[in-house]
Amino acid sequence: MTTGSPGAASYIAVRTLPDGRVRFGYLAQGIDDTWHESAPERLPPDRAGQVDIVADTRIGGVVVRLDRDVVLGLSTIVRPTDNATVGRNDVGGPVAATFAGEIVERAVEPTLCRDLLRS
Repeated sequence: MTTGSPGAASYIAVRTLPDGRVRFGYLAQGIDDTWHESAPERLPPDRAGQVDIVADTRIGGVVVRLDRDVVLGLSTIVRPTDNATVGRNDVGGPVAATFAGEIVERAVEPTLCRDLLRS
């Protein structure tokens, strides 16, 4: 997922390691300029995984879940996600232009986010 503009973008990406495991990462270009990465995760190439991403500007947090388990959680500055793209990178920078795998986007109701904001 990418959002922002060239030189001032945010990225949530996945990278395959030489042993086949994957790492999820987050970068806020021009703010932190550090890739924050998850621990290596096993995701066999013949199995689809469900990835859920929450990038909340109001509480300053990024959470990435793989098959419902949190693999990356950060308290950080989050850019607005109004122009976010999933599976492609329209702003340039340090990630591939397109995701090589298959993506099926599913709209979800942000009930957890609403509950957190009310408390």
